[in-house]
Amino acid sequence: MIKAYFDAAMARAQYPNSRASGQAGQRWRSVAGIWWILAAREEPEGFPRKVMIYTLGHLYGQGKISSGLGAQVLGCDRREFYRLLSAEGFAIVDYPAEELELEAQTSREIAARVTNR
Repeated sequence: MIKAYFDAAMARAQYPNSRASGQAGQRWRSVAGIWWILAAREEPEGFPRKVMIYTLGHLYGQGKISSGLGAQVLGCDRREFYRLLSAEGFAIVDYPAEELELEAQTSREIAARVTNR
């Protein structure tokens, strides 16, 4: 489903006047312009995959897709999906502040016990 959405978005960006006029058409023309500028700086074979990784990374970061679905769309396993996201700067594990503080406090307590022996 995500790949179909991505393909439709890219097709619309390449042909902005089809079914898109006015403000929507302008948005798609802007997307097309940005896409081609970025594509010119990347290797042509790898650019669509990189865009897909960024798209999936943002969706995963927002909690809209699972790692399993992201891996399935990219045609890899979860471990590779995590590696790809990490390589592009996405956070794999994103703890809430309260949970992170609890982990830090627990680590400090364990470190204090170990050093006091």
